[in-house]
Amino acid sequence: MATFTSTTDGNLNDGGTYGNTSPGVAGTDYPDSDDICVVGADTTVTLAVDDEVLALKITGTGSPGTLVGGDNTITLNGATSNKPLDNDGVISGDLNVIITNTGVQQDGLLLDGMGSSGNINDLTINMANGTTANKTIGIASDHTFDGDFTITSGTFSTVFDGGDARGLTVTGGTSIESGGTLTCNASAISLGSGVKAGVPFGLNVSGGTFTGGTGTHTIGSIRFSSGTFVFSAGATELNGSETGSSLAFLYVNADVTHSSGTITVTTDVASNMLLFTTSLTLNNLIIDSGAVHKIWTEKTDGSNENTLTCAGYLTITDGTLGTKYSSQDVVNLTVTGTTTVGDGSAAADVATLTCNGSTMTLGSGIAGWGLHVKEGGTFNGGTGAH
Repeated sequence: MATFTSTTDGNLNDGGTYGNTSPGVAGTDYPDSDDICVVGADTTVTLAVDDEVLALKITGTGSPGTLVGGDNTITLNGATSNKPLDNDGVISGDLNVIITNTGVQQDGLLLDGMGSSGNINDLTINMANGTTANKTIGIASDHTFDGDFTITSGTFSTVFDGGDARGLTVTGGTSIESGGTLTCNASAISLGSGVKAGVPFGLNVSGGTFTGGTGTHTIGSIRFSSGTFVFSAGATELNGSETGSSLAFLYVNADVTHSSGTITVTTDVASNMLLFTTSLTLNNLIIDSGAVHKIWTEKTDGSNENTLTCAGYLTITDGTLGTKYSSQDVVNLTVTGTTTVGDGSAAADVATLTCNGSTMTLGSGIAGWGLHVKEGGTFNGGTGAH
């Protein structure tokens, strides 16, 4: 292992950048996969091709160093300190980063990805070796990723070493695969916010673990097909949609834990909440979007009338919630608390609950209104048992 520090502008894989023979030999003149790369002060290093080093530091002392991504990917496979990436300088262009561990690393890894300017574009966490502590990486400051965020294995936490919860913003899609965990703690989380095309889902959990914590979450759309999914106990806003599954904003194909939070749907695209092979329990649900949203179950033969349950309340202030999509079976609806349709004003907002042939259980046995239709609200009872 050696440390290579840039002394002039040039490519990361060119020995001349480090005052050595150009183009030179990896491990001798420029960093190889078991070496540390340091972007020196007042130098600009360009990632001209996909490359791999042990660890990367961008210097911030004096005139900061600059790493130009070039839409290429650098893989960081270890860390002699607790930082596989230590950025105190500038990231320019699209820099894609993979953090992995080819062997057991020390406990308590820290991603220090936010320097004086610029963000990581795509980030992949793929840490499969060692104990759980060896495979956990946290952040000690708010982080933004301009592209996509993928966890294939290992744990990404918004808390580092018992410190404060830090914010996480991912502009594109976030995918948590089998063996991967995203622990949100009390952080403000934004994943694919407002994205309505071009990204499969703002958050896609496929075999991994999403632990929502207690913070405020803003997510474009959610797909959960397997693994473990726990909604935040705080407020979650769904403000986007996915184009590949008939404009879904919530696609659930496995059991979730709803916690005690509130989910507010604000996407203004006509969308479908998809309930395929299982029923779904949420806590509080608010529709405030001005669009038509229909609950979709997969079957068409009457054998799979799944149930959407709100363990808290259901409120529709703007937009429509329907219990049937096209020729699919109806979805039954159970609300433990009060269902409110309309916002009580004469404004242009129109709120509608369309029951179709669903079995409806709204506030059964509670001391209060089970169903409250206010001004601006419409309740279409359909043909089911209420």
